[in-house]
Amino acid sequence: MAADNEVEKRIAIANEAAEKFKKARELTKSKDFETALEYYLFAFDNGHLVDGWGGVRLSYIPGEIAELGKQFPPALVALRLRRDERATIIKTGTCDTRTIHELISLNRYLNEDEYAQQLLSEIETIPDYSSKLLQYLQEKTLEIRQEKLKEEKKYDELKPLLAKAGRSAFMSMGDYEGEMLFAESEEDQKRNKRYRDYTRQTAAEAFELACGLRNLKIANLISERLLKIMPEIETY
Repeated sequence: MAADNEVEKRIAIANEAAEKFKKARELTKSKDFETALEYYLFAFDNGHLVDGWGGVRLSYIPGEIAELGKQFPPALVALRLRRDERATIIKTGTCDTRTIHELISLNRYLNEDEYAQQLLSEIETIPDYSSKLLQYLQEKTLEIRQEKLKEEKKYDELKPLLAKAGRSAFMSMGDYEGEMLFAESEEDQKRNKRYRDYTRQTAAEAFELACGLRNLKIANLISERLLKIMPEIETY
């Protein structure tokens, strides 16, 4: 019985979070910023309970809170408070990777990506810190820095990202090929266009990284597979 009550409570909170997110947008338009912020924060703090909200909670909600902060500064204060709370937990080494992902997302919408690098530098000095969490934070921090490192032609520092980028590219190409083979309706065709754009993006990112690292074997495999399933695309 207690378990049933707990499930019902979680469902109720999830429904309330979804409803308050919707109302927060309306309140922002009517310039009731204080109440809008209250509703946005409830949606963010409880959004992990909403099915299918993984991307929404860590993109749309903090993004809209940050946008609200341009007119209502307490919104940015609230985002920083949540970011700092996660940093404190991460320093203990007792969190999960989701907490790091949340911190990275909050940094992005606060336009404070450098915070993660500062946190990483501090954690690297902590004795016996969780190797799993440290590796994950190093990877996420490197992903943030990758565009700057590419501009500076410092590809060697990006080598740890190649395997992940390659897997993502081949997985997306496989998904796209499967969708193309079994498309039956007009809706399938529309969805496949979205798959196509994402596939090209992930393949291009992995290809560029492989070329920068002079791993021509991987670069050739990516280009050959992409041209096989998208023979019409232009290559350079």
